[in-house]
Amino acid sequence: MKTQISENPYYRLEVDYSKNRVYLSILQKWNDTDDFSHFIEEWQEIISKITVDFTIICDFRLMPILSRHMVELFENMQEYVINNGLCHIAEITAENDISNLQLARISEHSNVPLKRFKNYQLADKFLDQFLTECNKAR
Repeated sequence: MKTQISENPYYRLEVDYSKNRVYLSILQKWNDTDDFSHFIEEWQEIISKITVDFTIICDFRLMPILSRHMVELFENMQEYVINNGLCHIAEITAENDISNLQLARISEHSNVPLKRFKNYQLADKFLDQFLTECNKAR
């Protein structure tokens, strides 16, 4: 069951503690980093409450073209989650190609473990199966 951590006009953050999974959904275009003023603190709160080897689903379908400051914010957040126990990310791709190119560049720069999907159900199913396979291998 998902627990909502944050919701504002621009994004929503939820956690399913039973799955050890974070859900980030972009809800609409924003003006700049001021609209994400609590983003880092919200992620820090989430990370403090989940366990190592967590997964993330990023719903980027409504992701706008990113400013330089927003690219930096997303790069910093990817580095933060990698350094704090991330297992894998399932990304639902943006509806515009420029945002997808920007997101791909950010992910390549941070070397984040990531797989891209066209819909939420496939992303969720992949992460469930991915964790099952990882646990069998241990």
